[in-house]
Amino acid sequence: MEEGTESQIIDTTESSIRAPPPYVEAKNSQGPAHSDILPPETLLLAGTTIHGGSSPSSPPLYRLSHAVGHLRASNTTVELFRFDYRVRDTAASATASAREKHIFSLLRPPPITGPSFEYHLESVSRSNLGQVGLRLHRPRSGFGRGFFGLSSTHASSSSASSSSSLNGYRAWRATRPREGANLEEKELVFVVHARERGRYEWRDGGEGQGRILAYETSEDGIYRLQIVETLERKWRDALVGTWCLRLWWEIAVSNVKPLAWEDVKRILQTRTHEFPAGTSAGL
Repeated sequence: MEEGTESQIIDTTESSIRAPPPYVEAKNSQGPAHSDILPPETLLLAGTTIHGGSSPSSPPLYRLSHAVGHLRASNTTVELFRFDYRVRDTAASATASAREKHIFSLLRPPPITGPSFEYHLESVSRSNLGQVGLRLHRPRSGFGRGFFGLSSTHASSSSASSSSSLNGYRAWRATRPREGANLEEKELVFVVHARERGRYEWRDGGEGQGRILAYETSEDGIYRLQIVETLERKWRDALVGTWCLRLWWEIAVSNVKPLAWEDVKRILQTRTHEFPAGTSAGL
């Protein structure tokens, strides 16, 4: 498996830099400073970038190679990059830099190839969770009860617009038995429940009800993922990648376009409160 590529994109002084994410600690020049355990945080999608939602001026955390709002069912590949921040103190000043690392490719294989997942994450880094496949999920009544008393089916993307009849989505860690073969599901990693007014509840794929990991909302054209659990980096990366897959799937059918980041900042600045991470108020 190919290791994700990196390139330095920021190198500036303390006087002109915006603060990196709060969990980034100052380090010396020996390597990137980022924890593998990340606290709860609210993420906002705007165009090609995903920002921390603690303030409108927060730095980007992830970047997509294409704006999700411009993607349609005819698109096949989108690359997801993560920004790894480093702050370094010197005698004169503090400098900060960020490295952009390719972590996943979001794929929609042509239907003619008969893929086992219509949308999936292809890992390009050994530190990732691995491949993750996404499926629509419909409830069944009376028989065939599975996870949460429901049973999964392979629904086509043409049914995605009928969201009122959907229970949500299921995301599976998947592997290929041999090169060129279809992905095979191995374990359930995320369970996504559709709620009223376009809201979604993300749980892990553990036994029983599974712990709630995040709430997804769309308000005033802003797409938000409110992560309420502390997560290992590889799990948050997979959660963010799967969230982007789900948005691509939904937006490709509905033709709804997310706002640009300047529009998001303007809306947030008119609010009288911020979006506190770790709570579910108003969801």
